[in-house]
Amino acid sequence: MTQTNVRKTNLSRQDFANLLRYLSSPEEPDFAEVEEIAERNGFYFAADGVLWEHGEDVR
Repeated sequence: MTQTNVRKTNLSRQDFANLLRYLSSPEEPDFAEVEEIAERNGFYFAADGVLWEHGEDVR
């Protein structure tokens, strides 16, 4: 079994609810809000759209 290094975050209930709403909606999500949720929780989207965790080396 492969172990993945995952940093525990305190994702707020509202952020979690918004992400679930986006996943279950047939409409296109508000990407600006998705980026804000990512930033609040230690992640960001690179120019190519790949999700990175702050502190990781972008290759």
